[in-house]
Amino acid sequence: MDKLDQWIAEIERYNRTLHLVSPGLMAGLKEDALNCQQALAAVDEPLLADLGSGSGLPAIPFHLIHPTTRLDLIERSSKKCQFLKNMVLKLRLEGVTVRAADALSAELGTYPAVMARAFSPKTDLEAALRRLLEPGGRFYYVGNGSEAPLNLASFELLEQRSSGPITLSVFVFRPC
Repeated sequence: MDKLDQWIAEIERYNRTLHLVSPGLMAGLKEDALNCQQALAAVDEPLLADLGSGSGLPAIPFHLIHPTTRLDLIERSSKKCQFLKNMVLKLRLEGVTVRAADALSAELGTYPAVMARAFSPKTDLEAALRRLLEPGGRFYYVGNGSEAPLNLASFELLEQRSSGPITLSVFVFRPC
């Protein structure tokens, strides 16, 4: 079993108790993960934070195709952090750190790039990004293609690309 399949098997094993992904996403998780990998294939960042990591989507599929990227998984749920730490060990993901923290209040430092898929609530996303991103830093938002576009006042949309039902929006942080 490859690492992507191992990760999916662990989500299936723990999803009922940890609520890692919705039942609808669980049914198509492998396809969704592969689409995320395709959408994120051209992302070339030496250090990246995944905001609201939850189950590890898109961070873990991303790291499987970019194993040299240093990746911080930021998650406020201690139970989900324990799941993520287990996955880092089980899959032997080098350069991946799990940070149990609320991005709106914890001192986490800044990053040249941040990605997110399921950060909640969306109304707090810009405030979290303003705390985490360096000026000129990039924000990679992995959407499902059917949601409303993000309205981020301090950010400039550079590009959007799709892979199946996945849409990747790339923003650059322009502090006011």
